[in-house]
Amino acid sequence: MNQIIILGVVLMLLLITFLFSRKEQVSKAESDKESRKTKKESWSQEKVMEYSEIQSKKEALLKAVDEKFKDDPEQAEDLKTLINDWAELRIKMFTDRRSWVRNPEKDKK
Repeated sequence: MNQIIILGVVLMLLLITFLFSRKEQVSKAESDKESRKTKKESWSQEKVMEYSEIQSKKEALLKAVDEKFKDDPEQAEDLKTLINDWAELRIKMFTDRRSWVRNPEKDKK
């Protein structure tokens, strides 16, 4: 009789442990799914610009800086530096985003 009670208690403990571990796994999977969903949404909202669009936007911004900041050449140079850095980053992002298609061997090295 005591063996049956002990066996029943052990089985209950195993069942409870199994159920709690399952809930933890489900909650972790849901949080992973939610993080992937938010990441996917952020990528979908990102504006992808072509190389020519980046260059034309850069030239328009540099022209606007030249026109608006004729009196303050130091600030104009700072803004031009920022615009050039922005353009370089956008171009790098554009090439990196598609580099896995063009250069699959690069990832293997």
